[in-house]
Amino acid sequence: MKRNTFSVLCYARKREQGKDKQYPIMVRITIDSEQVQFNSQLMVDKKMWKDGGVVGRSATAVYLRTQIEKIKTDITRIYEKEIENNRYPSPLKLKNIYLGIETKANTLLTVFKKMNEEKRKEVGTSLSQNTYKKYDLTYRRMEEYIQFRFRKEKYKDIPLTEINEEFINGFRNFLRVDKKVGHNATSKMMQLFKKAVTRARNAGLIQFNPFTQPITFVQVDKGFLTMDELQSIMDKEIEVERLQRVRDVFVFSCWTGLAYIDVYLLKDEHIQKYLDGNYWIISKRHKTGVPINVRLLDIPLRILQKYKGKQPDHRALPMPSNQKMNAYLKELADICGIRKNLTYHLARHTFATTVTLTNGVSIESVSKMLGHTNIRTTQIYAKVINQKSGSEMEALSDRLHVSMNAL
Repeated sequence: MKRNTFSVLCYARKREQGKDKQYPIMVRITIDSEQVQFNSQLMVDKKMWKDGGVVGRSATAVYLRTQIEKIKTDITRIYEKEIENNRYPSPLKLKNIYLGIETKANTLLTVFKKMNEEKRKEVGTSLSQNTYKKYDLTYRRMEEYIQFRFRKEKYKDIPLTEINEEFINGFRNFLRVDKKVGHNATSKMMQLFKKAVTRARNAGLIQFNPFTQPITFVQVDKGFLTMDELQSIMDKEIEVERLQRVRDVFVFSCWTGLAYIDVYLLKDEHIQKYLDGNYWIISKRHKTGVPINVRLLDIPLRILQKYKGKQPDHRALPMPSNQKMNAYLKELADICGIRKNLTYHLARHTFATTVTLTNGVSIESVSKMLGHTNIRTTQIYAKVINQKSGSEMEALSDRLHVSMNAL
């Protein structure tokens, strides 16, 4: 570990001169460019403080010089011990150790756990269960990382003041290398880690936010079905009733853009005849609570009619668990000759690209039907369409070898 620029300075705060003409002696700890200061609880007479120190041979002067030197020595010893144990101390941490301040509430996992407990209470209202699971998983991965990093010291938690760039990068590498977590999943965990640290900073538990580098995500190619592939699934004669139901609800989402959980929760009451004489889905996204307003075209309307009144609790469609659904979709892909990885979420992508954007529906309308909270999320699908159009025009250019002699 590199040697830091460390110093302890005691000085008189003259602005706080009392009626008895005494100054409080302050202590300033500096490590690199970071500082913290606190009152030593020592007072010095105005005439006794000159040139940055206590002068005179009186018993009081000797006592003050001894106490100031002891403060410097004690803090320096604390700093040296931290360095020997391969820990990066902050000025705030040295101050807390010196003053004997209880720091349990100022540890990373304590803050993280409190944040997660608050998020757990939001499940079912402003937060989905799946989103909360990401908070919980990140917390557990951080527990593992702390034990992995500080196994010699047998740490179970660390002070917030010890979170620095080295610790942050170490957690990222731990996720990517040791836990084999993908880039975007790692970035999401780093976001939640940063969120906990930011809460601590806003609460005054640390002096600055140690996150200095941006957290980046890579654009994932959102797969989708072409119209020919979707048509082949819709036209396929399927004898197994279980796969018939899976095909129907999958196609339903291809034509409505609803996510699995939103179809699972869809009830008859959400299907309403609007003023224009057409039937619409009027609901809210379970994940975000954003309103969903999707006009039902002929295909999804016929699917709803097929199952109307046949499901328990006024459910609109027969829905197995998400795990079973995706397993059954692999069977469906095989019998329909679809070589793509057929998952239920692929239906949502297909609605956004093949069904709507490709056919001229505005990105604003698509964003509202998908229930996106930010149109930038929808723009990812538009980029896919543009890339596809570009590659198709490139292929057309290769096929056509015509020229115009007049040019």
